[in-house]
Amino acid sequence: MGMHLLAIEGPSTQEGKVADFIIEQLLDAGAQPSSIRRDAAHKRAGFGGQCGNLVLKLAGTTRSPRRLLMAHMDTVPLCVGSKPV
Repeated sequence: MGMHLLAIEGPSTQEGKVADFIIEQLLDAGAQPSSIRRDAAHKRAGFGGQCGNLVLKLAGTTRSPRRLLMAHMDTVPLCVGSKPV
C-alpha cells in the first residue's frame, strides 16, 4: 500500500486522489462506509482545496478517553512528479 500511496500526486489543496485512495483502503480493511466522512474545512479555509479532513470514527470496546491520529494527506512540493521505487 505504501508505494501506491507515495505515487499519488497530492500537492496542497489537491489531496482529493489521496483521500479517495485512503477511503478505498479503509473500506478494504473492513471499515463501514457510515464511519467515514469528509468535512467541509476546505470550503471554510481561505485558500480552498479539493477536500477537507478525512475522518474515520470507530466505536470503542471500553469506556476510556478518545484517541486521535492525525496526518497530512498532501505531497511535499519537492516530491510532486517523483516515482517511488
